[in-house]
Amino acid sequence: MAQKKLISKVNPFSGVRAVITGTSSGQSQIWYSEGRGDRFYVNEISATASPVLESATFISYLSFTMSGATSQKFDIIPMTTGESAFIETVLYAQNGGGTAGYIERFFGAFRHSGSALTMVGATMSTTKISDFTTVGANWSATGTQSVAITIVGQAGQVIDFDLHIRYTKGTHKILTGGGGGSISPIYPTS
Repeated sequence: MAQKKLISKVNPFSGVRAVITGTSSGQSQIWYSEGRGDRFYVNEISATASPVLESATFISYLSFTMSGATSQKFDIIPMTTGESAFIETVLYAQNGGGTAGYIERFFGAFRHSGSALTMVGATMSTTKISDFTTVGANWSATGTQSVAITIVGQAGQVIDFDLHIRYTKGTHKILTGGGGGSISPIYPTS
């Protein structure tokens, strides 16, 4: 029986610019956010093997202010067939007077079958601590193109939000074997 020898490699990257589309009250806004991460490759050790990109992490940040009970939706993770996205993201908020705060940690995943972009399980796992009554966020799929987060404010409050973005995208070809090839794009671009 032949034996394959495989090696996993990592190539860090930084200084990339994510172009994140936000929508509030029907108005589209573009957010530019620098980020960094790691690209993970698997390679068969042989003279003819070429590396296969299996997964990539992306870490970035958004900051914005909302007034009242409005909402802001951000398309955060572009997705294509065979990809998964593992999300570990934190949202922090504080009102203008510094008298109320909110923090929520999100942990979950989405998968793309080619015809549907779906959350693994039916919900994200969250840990939430809040002085507000309506401030919060939820994750969803924007068609089959991207994973989005919608953030909601509170009436009578001007609130600053800090979204600490962290996720890992993977590629999968279970039926044909091996990794999924290139992840394109890892983060949203223009």
